[in-house]
Amino acid sequence: TDNVIAFPYLLDRNNNLEYVGIINEANNLRKGGFSDTIISEKAKESETFLETAKRGLSEETGYDAEENDRWNYCGKISATKACATLHPCFLVNISNLKQNKVLGDGSKGEKLSKFKLVKPSQVIKFTDSLVLTMLFKYFLINYHDIFNK
Repeated sequence: TDNVIAFPYLLDRNNNLEYVGIINEANNLRKGGFSDTIISEKAKESETFLETAKRGLSEETGYDAEENDRWNYCGKISATKACATLHPCFLVNISNLKQNKVLGDGSKGEKLSKFKLVKPSQVIKFTDSLVLTMLFKYFLINYHDIFNK
């Protein structure tokens, strides 16, 4: 079963990108034992990729973005060239949504995780390539006229 990626973002009052949402999660392979990364959720057999993304967003961030027009499917990506697995990806606009309590899925890893909103300019310092890829996809999709000249 695929892991589905949800990449939340907030727009300012002028509809410009103000924040992106990431997860600071336990990762013993990283210095300090934590890593800033994307939200991903394992798909259940009975779910569509969009349903999985919505569930993952709610569990890991407390945001319930049920309206389909908030979501933008942006293809599949692989985590590395050494891996054949492709992950369906969604951008989701969480602007003007109320954040509820983060419930998680009950796993130890999610209990240690923390959702945070960061300025896009901070993302350039991240070492997680999936966060950088999703930010780039945001710009490619939302500013396609500039990139397709």
